[in-house]
Amino acid sequence: MTRLKVEAKDNKGVTHLIQSAIQAEIKRIEIGLNSTKKIISELEKRYGVSSEKFVKDFAAEDLKGKDEEYAKWTGELKLKKRMEADLKKLKEVEIENVAA
Repeated sequence: MTRLKVEAKDNKGVTHLIQSAIQAEIKRIEIGLNSTKKIISELEKRYGVSSEKFVKDFAAEDLKGKDEEYAKWTGELKLKKRMEADLKKLKEVEIENVAA
């Protein structure tokens, strides 16, 4: 968990602004994550394997799109992992007002 301490003349206004910014970033990441999951799902369906099996057993030569498709799939998996981690961190943020 991350705790932010806000000390400002207008704590409530600043706190609301920070919370709104965090919520907007959460929404942005969720939209991106949904898009990435869709791409991954399409690749899994095209090749009939899970991403876990792809990472473990596949090489670029095993894919129709060769290097380009291999890079796309591995890139989307890395992006998904990073977005999920960022999302988790943002959702754990607590804001504490401190009297100025």
